[in-house]
Amino acid sequence: MRPGVAVFVRKLVDYMAPFTEPARHERFRFRRDWLRAEFGRVNDPRSPDVGVALTLDLPAEHLFTHRVWLGMVGLLCQLDAEVPVGPVLRDHLPGFE
Repeated sequence: MRPGVAVFVRKLVDYMAPFTEPARHERFRFRRDWLRAEFGRVNDPRSPDVGVALTLDLPAEHLFTHRVWLGMVGLLCQLDAEVPVGPVLRDHLPGFE
């Protein structure tokens, strides 16, 4: 968060939903229509979620990881891939439940 800016936790959770949605499923199908809808939602200037985006301040050292994640999601959507997200996260992120 940018210093001195307050945001409601629920709004932050809603804004971050596209990034966390796959992790809420044992298996997740990455689809173009899902990505298109989520991208439109978080970039719609009429959406209250856009205000949340303006309060975020991604540290430079996390930018590359963020870009890789978004590129991977885009590729999986192009492939219409169904991925066993739950098992992969549990295998590679100790403590992930």
